[in-house]
Amino acid sequence: MLATRLYPFLYFMALGGSYFSTWVTSYFAYKYNWQYAYIIIFISILLSIILALFLFKNTKLKKRIPLYQMDIPGVMLIGTTMMLINYIVVYGKVEDWFSSNKIILASWVAVLTFLLFIKRELHVKRPAFNLNLLKKKNLPIGLLYFFLMGVFIPSTFQSSFTGGVLGYESITSADLNLYLIPGVIIGGIISYIWFYKNFSGHILMTFGFALLVAYHIFMYYGFSSDFTKEDFLIPLIFKGAGQAILFTSIGWYTTSNFPFPLVLKAVAMVILFRSFLSGAVFSGIYGYLLYAGKIKHLERLVYDTGNPTLVEGQTMQQLQKSLQIQSTLTASKELTGYIIIFGIVLISILLLVYTYKRVQSMLE
Repeated sequence: MLATRLYPFLYFMALGGSYFSTWVTSYFAYKYNWQYAYIIIFISILLSIILALFLFKNTKLKKRIPLYQMDIPGVMLIGTTMMLINYIVVYGKVEDWFSSNKIILASWVAVLTFLLFIKRELHVKRPAFNLNLLKKKNLPIGLLYFFLMGVFIPSTFQSSFTGGVLGYESITSADLNLYLIPGVIIGGIISYIWFYKNFSGHILMTFGFALLVAYHIFMYYGFSSDFTKEDFLIPLIFKGAGQAILFTSIGWYTTSNFPFPLVLKAVAMVILFRSFLSGAVFSGIYGYLLYAGKIKHLERLVYDTGNPTLVEGQTMQQLQKSLQIQSTLTASKELTGYIIIFGIVLISILLLVYTYKRVQSMLE
């Protein structure tokens, strides 16, 4: 019970702090120089170290673990695998995917290092990732939820929209992150009250996904050249609240059946899925899909326009810019529509599973 009340505060500080720090570093990089952003980061880290030295309780480990007993090879293997996957996703469109020998080589090496990692973790005495924890039903399902959350989290379409259509500068786009903070606060309060009242965590999780779908619905109908900065407020509040609720509810669900000594080991897998596989991978995939969609719709628009010299009242440069804006809007709207459909299907499945479990428990 204590953990469920702690999670909302933990993720409020993590999410709200990350959005605010992103805005601060963007502001200094824009107003002064990019080097000032790193100075701010260095000062923040230094303050964190000082606070940790004075405020953290000095609890000694019950048993010291020598460095040679740490599974450093295992960490290096999984790290190599993740970096190769990241390379494939990010540079796939540049290298023309599997037409490139680099992408093919990276794919085979990623598979090889992952298999070696699995083999090592199953046989080593002190594994970096205890794969036996996956036998607990909550952990693999929770990791799946974190992975699915990555479908809704990336800001790829919003960044393309603000930069390519609305023409926002980097500092203006960073300002939009501040709109997420009120949503994170609201999501944290809802999560705290929800768990305090011992309501169903499954329904709270479904509500979190619904808020993210609502954000994409707002953006779907808002993709236009007359969208103002103030129009982002409501959608981003929904997104911030949805993120806070999902981080809290899925985090609680994933680790709820573990004794405290095993929680930290489970958290390592959670961080891997939450911070990399659910976010970075989908950001790379969306970046490619958006790029391909823009090219596809640009070709259609050029074909429909016919002879550009016959377009009345527009110069060639104006026409080119107009076509690029329209292709960006159309591609963003198309992909956002697919995300909304996927979200509605996911929410329906979650509600059906919850209803089935309730009926089953009543019959028993």
